[in-house]
Amino acid sequence: FIKDLKLKSILSYDYNISKGKEWKDSRTSDGEKNNGGAEKAYSEYNKLVWSNQLTYKTTIQKDHNLDALVGYEIDSKYNDFLSGYATNFLTPIKNDIANGQTLESIDGSSKRSRMVSYITRLNYDYKNKYYLGGSYRMDGSSRLHRDNRWGSFWSVSGAWRLSKEGFMEDMPLFTDFKIKASYGTNGNLPTDYYGYKDLYAGSGYGGNPSIYWYQLPNDQLTWERSKNLNVGIEWNMFDRVTLGVEYYLKKTTDLLFQVPNSYVTGFSSRWENLGELKNNGVEIEINSQNIRTKDFTWTTNFNLTYQQAIVEKLPDGADIQYGDGQMYIHREGESMYTFYLPEWKGVNPDTG
Repeated sequence: FIKDLKLKSILSYDYNISKGKEWKDSRTSDGEKNNGGAEKAYSEYNKLVWSNQLTYKTTIQKDHNLDALVGYEIDSKYNDFLSGYATNFLTPIKNDIANGQTLESIDGSSKRSRMVSYITRLNYDYKNKYYLGGSYRMDGSSRLHRDNRWGSFWSVSGAWRLSKEGFMEDMPLFTDFKIKASYGTNGNLPTDYYGYKDLYAGSGYGGNPSIYWYQLPNDQLTWERSKNLNVGIEWNMFDRVTLGVEYYLKKTTDLLFQVPNSYVTGFSSRWENLGELKNNGVEIEINSQNIRTKDFTWTTNFNLTYQQAIVEKLPDGADIQYGDGQMYIHREGESMYTFYLPEWKGVNPDTG
């Protein structure tokens, strides 16, 4: 709306309905016992995102390029679910759920999640040769207690295009050559919309309605935070072959995890922030244009990644078992995804 200043506003809305029906015919082994069974399920998903960005781009004295951004975003999600299961049908031909004479179960729930974000970014380059960048954002989510709802995250980056320097100009081997580095933080939220809350659920007892304690609270639950370092090169040779090599190191603290509880407490697990995790590795990518004519082109792409994820720290150094049958384990110094299973030597052919 004025020179070099632009406002971009995007409003998007996703609406999805899913319906499902399952029929266990009384003439099959699945439905014979209950004289047929029908299940019907309905789910509704809504997502609203409203994003506003104000950008300013300008060039000063032909050599200094500046790009600034401030933004504001709202993200709202809503889910609704309903299902029912009935058995004992007079005839398999009339198998709508309403014709079942025994209501086995009915289930339904709704949940909502919202997040607000404030975003800033500033990029600068000199003669498309030296680059500097920085960003800062604040995010507030309803998935965390109001005292821990907000998280602040930032990043800085830089790059140097050596191929623009005099000692590399007019060298076909270095059509383009750039080294780059960045360091910054980011956050992650629990997948559970209400993981921090003290929750009760409805049930029945002796044919009467009742409620029971469903989930342990954790008001201290907070953002999972990561610190990220990336260093790499981008190399274009003879305007035909492009090589990219990047090393990354990511250290994550306050890991979000559903820690198993003793069933004596009445709860199987609860959300907690615990431990530290280190992810590091190397990514290599090579793109080549082997043949490039008016009527025919042939390109190839090769990429290779090496990565390791090591658990560095756990509360009191204690192992944590999890998963179905507690078949996985978190242990200091071990990989993030380590199986924890009994050893097996096979079957004795004499005794079975």
